[in-house]
Amino acid sequence: MEVVCLDRPGSALIPWLEESVVLLDALRAEGQPGQIRRLDLAELADPGQINAVHGFGVAQALALAQALGELPQRLLLLGIVIDAATPSPPELDGAALLAQLEAWQRGAINPAIK
Repeated sequence: MEVVCLDRPGSALIPWLEESVVLLDALRAEGQPGQIRRLDLAELADPGQINAVHGFGVAQALALAQALGELPQRLLLLGIVIDAATPSPPELDGAALLAQLEAWQRGAINPAIK
């Protein structure tokens, strides 16, 4: 497993999309800051559902990758809810994040996190 931190990657995210990928990004959405939300491509495609923090962000990069036939076989999309009014990072629910990653690795996604 390789962990890569990409700050506002835009289309530069695409070369990092290998066979199995976990994407974690800040997310403006309903919920408590620090809450982890599992997302799907359909949610990312609907701007009324999810507001990305960056202009050309994960949603646009994945749409481009899909158009190019470059989506990974296994893709887990996780967003950390942030408070739009507070620029400081939220307190992360590390246990929930770890549970999501372990479930994904086993091939079973935890439906309790949404």
